[in-house]
Amino acid sequence: MQTTTIPPTAFYSTCADTPAAKQAAALRELELDFWRDVYTKALPEIQVCDWSVYAAKLTAHLGYTEQMITNNMHGIETLGHLPLLNALIEKLGHVSIHMLRAISQTLSCNTFWDDEEKQSAVDSFLTNYLTPTKPNQAMPGTRQVVNRLKDFLRQLNEDLDDTEGPEEPADEDPHNPRFTIDEHDDGNRTVSTTWDAFTTCKIDAVIRAHAKEHSLSLADAHTDILLNGTDVSVTLNVYTAGDIEDAPAWTSTHGFFGPRDSRTAKEEATTTRDIDPAATETTESYTATNRIKAYLEGRDGTCRWPGCNRPAAHTDKDHCLNYDDGGPTTAANMICLCRYHHNRKTDGEIRYILDPFTGDVYWLFNDGTYLVDEAEGPLSPKAKKWARTFAQRAQRRRSKPGPRKKAQATSWPEMPPF
Repeated sequence: MQTTTIPPTAFYSTCADTPAAKQAAALRELELDFWRDVYTKALPEIQVCDWSVYAAKLTAHLGYTEQMITNNMHGIETLGHLPLLNALIEKLGHVSIHMLRAISQTLSCNTFWDDEEKQSAVDSFLTNYLTPTKPNQAMPGTRQVVNRLKDFLRQLNEDLDDTEGPEEPADEDPHNPRFTIDEHDDGNRTVSTTWDAFTTCKIDAVIRAHAKEHSLSLADAHTDILLNGTDVSVTLNVYTAGDIEDAPAWTSTHGFFGPRDSRTAKEEATTTRDIDPAATETTESYTATNRIKAYLEGRDGTCRWPGCNRPAAHTDKDHCLNYDDGGPTTAANMICLCRYHHNRKTDGEIRYILDPFTGDVYWLFNDGTYLVDEAEGPLSPKAKKWARTFAQRAQRRRSKPGPRKKAQATSWPEMPPF
């Protein structure tokens, strides 16, 4: 006698067969249909009238600001350039106008518009990223989607990233500052500087280490370092695939770097370690070793609580099977949890099962339901596949500089670029 096992259908928890999920899906679909209709009706009108006047009429009827109306219509316009994603949304109904608006704003850059090949690449990436692969999988949040999309755009923007960039701007240039001091009405000032991504990661690491060492707030630590210097040293873990040529570098606090910052990070590295063996290392101590911590942060990427995006470098390392109950201190029994969500798990309000091979976390709720969260760090199977695929694409074609920057929705144009 032969038995056949039928694998369960993959779906996001937001598309589950429950009353609440169905109502939310219907609301998302209704809202998208509404804005599609608003966009379609606006196209002929804005050819013969001022956009602000037309938007004012919409504001009067809809109750939304001109900025909100413009941003939502930009979202619908952008979706028209993403046919694969549009078809997926029609099928699953899992993307809200809020997420679509955030995607559109992220794509308002000189990497996406007027370059059909890059539009196609973005379309394929978003469609793949927003397609569930497991039953009851956690739907990526808007911030999570935007962060991954930015990672992807940095790689698409390769040739622009390779350039030396503009010369140091003059002090009187208000549009491209590297150092500014802004005065507030209460007499306080905001001091800001602009740096490349890798330099910013190093600055952030030093400030946090100094704050921890001297029990200071981050702002006070920043000031103390500038005025008095610092006595701390830090180790910044930068990840990159050793078997993939020109693979992008990654840090927990930033994500994937573009090509230029990736090269800088590799050139400045003082120590190179193969972190893969740390996946099976074990210590008798409750506290994970630095190598095990580094592996966990590289595998998980962020706090593993559903919907939390706190960088893994700023999290606790939690035992799935409690240490006091015999749970080993090893990556196969540990995940990254921020302090707040670590306490929720410790309180017993929720439990989880960890798949040591994929890094998937199955969150178990007290009502008998569950939710699957995928690991997204560079050591996760998902990210390894992405890095290899993109490296192969980069080898086939070196991207050219993107076209002009698309007008921002917040610029209040006389006529929006529909």
